[in-house]
Amino acid sequence: MDARRAGKLTQTQMFLAERAEMMLLSLANTTLDSIVYQETGFWQAVEGQRVLEILEKYLQDHARKWAQTFPDEFWIKLIKVKGYPSYFALKRPAFVGHWVNDIGYDRLVPGIREKLNKINPRLASDRRRNTHHQHTIEEHGQLKTHLIKVMAYMDVAANDTQFMRLLNRGAPRFGDTYEMPLDDV
Repeated sequence: MDARRAGKLTQTQMFLAERAEMMLLSLANTTLDSIVYQETGFWQAVEGQRVLEILEKYLQDHARKWAQTFPDEFWIKLIKVKGYPSYFALKRPAFVGHWVNDIGYDRLVPGIREKLNKINPRLASDRRRNTHHQHTIEEHGQLKTHLIKVMAYMDVAANDTQFMRLLNRGAPRFGDTYEMPLDDV
């Protein structure tokens, strides 16, 4: 910039110097904006708004009529990969709900389960008025598409550990640290 101001550049160099100065000023402005946003908490507000916009595409406040979203095939494969002898012998105890939250909702969209818990809270009986999937927007089909992908992982996995490794690699939980696939090296 000093050489340009002093008039010591050729015509070709002048063009490049002008572009470099424009880039430098642009970076300085971006850096200042970043510092201001970080100090004022503006980024958190913007990110929070983006998450809300994403969740609006997936969730609705009112429950739709119950329809089977998790197919029987999903349950049969899940019970098999988890090492239980039969789908019918298992009466879907509470820990199955944890599996559904982990495998289904936590990996679909960031913050979806928290939003579902607000829309569909537990009653005094510790049950919910509706199932969570009754609050998902069916027209986009992201949950069903996700379940198809999960069932493919169940098909190729020999056991729960292998299934979870495939699931964590192919559909990680939002906010989790990715596992390095050192065994593939």
